[in-house]
Amino acid sequence: PIKSIEFEPLSGSPEESIEYAHQGIRYGPTLKPRLRMRVSYKTEDQFESLFTIGQNSAGKWRIVSSRPIE
Repeated sequence: PIKSIEFEPLSGSPEESIEYAHQGIRYGPTLKPRLRMRVSYKTEDQFESLFTIGQNSAGKWRIVSSRPIE
């Protein structure tokens, strides 16, 4: 179960940009990264998940992933 969800400004860390190369293919973000979403869970170990989120053209907030870019 989820304990809390918090939104934070991006810190500029490399994983927030979601740009990298693998086996000669360049990858970039599916949306412009805007915020970090921190999800804390009601577990004994206080587990947390971090997600980078951005807004799509319809104004909906979505989790940013990566895709091949040219």
